[in-house]
Amino acid sequence: MMLGHLGFQDCGELLMKPLTDTLASGITTADIGGTSTTREVTEAICERIKQLV
Repeated sequence: MMLGHLGFQDCGELLMKPLTDTLASGITTADIGGTSTTREVTEAICERIKQLV
């Protein structure tokens, strides 16, 4: 991830799990076979991040 490249490896790892969990749950955009909008995917990822902090 870009954050790791910029020296923020911990932050990148913190964000990766909510991202992969969201995608694994089926919340994906049409370009990768889903039906959710970009906004819906982003909101789902943000909700998972909020649960971590």
